[in-house]
Amino acid sequence: MSIAGYVDYEACSIPAYRLQNDDVLQVFTYALDATANQSNVIALVTSGRGVEAFGATDVVDSTSTALTSLVSGLGMGDLLFGQTIGNVDLQTESGGQLSRISIKRADGGTQWIGFGNFRLPTAGGTSTMTNGDFPMSIPVSQGWALECTVVTA
Repeated sequence: MSIAGYVDYEACSIPAYRLQNDDVLQVFTYALDATANQSNVIALVTSGRGVEAFGATDVVDSTSTALTSLVSGLGMGDLLFGQTIGNVDLQTESGGQLSRISIKRADGGTQWIGFGNFRLPTAGGTSTMTNGDFPMSIPVSQGWALECTVVTA
């Protein structure tokens, strides 16, 4: 999803898919966080299990915050243990900036780090969809966490 009037139809297209009897189609959004210096964040994590939605609410500006599964509430290392992460797409609320995204090991050390940006139409943005698109190939161990640091508009 993107801001009305700033839609990149090529980036937003959904490939043809035949619905199965046990499929559930969900569209999930967070409302803009009304509290000053806090944001809501959604990430789509692609692994051998498919695409999993992760998120966090009330993320305090410039504070590294763990994202959890929107379905199960589990962290990345518990839900995707043994899987290889192939990509992470992260979106902050409108006008927000993704400063940093990281994968932390169970011992607290940093396994991987990436740097994001704004979304269009905000100056400095590079995408109408995400604040960062991070291709990778990282096998996940038990207890690892996906964390982000953001700044509100």
